[in-house]
Amino acid sequence: MKVRRLNNLFLIPFLLLFSCSPNSEDSQEYDFSFLMNKEWKRVHFNLPMEFDFNLDGVSSTDMIEEFECLGNTSFKLLHDNSIHYQLSFLSVTLSTSHPNNPDYIQEYYCDEEGVGINFYASFKMLDENTFRIERYPEYNNSYLFGDEFIAIFEIVDDKLVRRYSRRHPTSYDEENQVYNYEIIEVEEVFEYY
Repeated sequence: MKVRRLNNLFLIPFLLLFSCSPNSEDSQEYDFSFLMNKEWKRVHFNLPMEFDFNLDGVSSTDMIEEFECLGNTSFKLLHDNSIHYQLSFLSVTLSTSHPNNPDYIQEYYCDEEGVGINFYASFKMLDENTFRIERYPEYNNSYLFGDEFIAIFEIVDDKLVRRYSRRHPTSYDEENQVYNYEIIEVEEVFEYY
């Protein structure tokens, strides 16, 4: 009996040492506490080409220079795994409902009020410079975010950078007064305040 207890005493530290080894691929965790409880505000919304989105005669690659309200988007990661997301976006006015109608005109304008929403998500550091936000599935099918919301951010010089592809206006057809759309790579840059 005494020998068996001694064997168990030697076995426990051995198991602890190898079951919690930091060399295990799945066990490495990165600290993301420095991201928490800060308001991260969008400061750039970059396209790969210059575009005069607001039709003022001045083109830019940064859509915040075209529509200042796009810089009002912000989010805060909270310790209970919730995200407070203040979304600013553009609305579009259509003069008629069908693009083939000769009176059809598209006009974008800022929705100055924006939409503040909360949803729950998981945050995970993928490596020491990259993290992922993934909304819990029970919050999917939102009219704002679609069926799922997964965002990958890279940490660059105390900023969060998100790159992804989306359908976006890339030119304006003056004759028909409509925007032309393409799927392009966009880049959002967030700073904390």
